[in-house]
Amino acid sequence: MTNYPEKVTQGALLIDVRSADEYAQGHFEGSINIPHLEMFEAELPQDKNQTILLHCKMGPRADLAKEILAHRGYHQVENLGGLEDMEALGFQYQE
Repeated sequence: MTNYPEKVTQGALLIDVRSADEYAQGHFEGSINIPHLEMFEAELPQDKNQTILLHCKMGPRADLAKEILAHRGYHQVENLGGLEDMEALGFQYQE
């Protein structure tokens, strides 16, 4: 099994695609907030091979964000699912 928190420590970009209000109520350590519909124009790394890890509350918004990033040319994008999935992967939630 992949150690995703370690990937973030090693430079992977962890993006929480929930709304800014949801993010402000609590988020995972090391994450940044870019709501899923802002992915069309969000400033992202120029390196299209940058590892990008996405999550939302349940998973579907992260799926949409992954499709948008693929359309923008990013190749190393993974949807890690929802909040429960993230905790199961070892990420620490901060309120």
